[in-house]
Amino acid sequence: MKVKKVLLYGDSNTYGYVPEPWQARLGVRYPEEDRYPGVLRQRLGPGFEIIEQGLPGRNSCRDDFPSPGVNWNGRATLPEVLGTALPVDLLVIMLGTNDLKHFADLPDLSAKESAQGVGELVELARTCAGDALGRILLLAPPPFVEGEDEGVNALYAHAYAQAQQLPAELERVAEKHGCAFFDLSKVVSCADGPDGLHLSAAAHQLIGVALGKYIRSLNL
Repeated sequence: MKVKKVLLYGDSNTYGYVPEPWQARLGVRYPEEDRYPGVLRQRLGPGFEIIEQGLPGRNSCRDDFPSPGVNWNGRATLPEVLGTALPVDLLVIMLGTNDLKHFADLPDLSAKESAQGVGELVELARTCAGDALGRILLLAPPPFVEGEDEGVNALYAHAYAQAQQLPAELERVAEKHGCAFFDLSKVVSCADGPDGLHLSAAAHQLIGVALGKYIRSLNL
């Protein structure tokens, strides 16, 4: 039996970032069995290899504030990440949340512009990987909402309405580029961590189970 390889390319919610308390837990992630990639691995079983490539702060195609050794621009890092994993049967992209935050010295993006950035990643992945890449699945992240952390709220307060529009815009991009699409807000209505941006362990569980069912339906 050929093992199917699934590459998850995302941000802090793919990483499994623990949001409580926000400042004290920076860089701490849920255990493997509690974050959605781990739940997905358990659900799909030995016929699938799940590769986790979640980076807190990653966006689709913008340069964030500089930090030594870290590049949050998803367009800049995708070719290397994808290249180390090829061949890949399914590339799963869940990005867009960080595109909508306020960037110093850059204009704020709309949901449509964020989705277009994800579309650029689709084109880049196919160009880089060619026949070594199978299907691409775009995930719409659960929308962020106002939470308990004032610093997070300040970065995202201008974009709550855009977050609600992001799933529809990502679905249009998926249709345009011939990608599979799954709206996670149908599973978890919003980011339910205390900061309003990240997922609780319970949400990770729900997403992992639902995503496992959806990926099986793709018949890779």
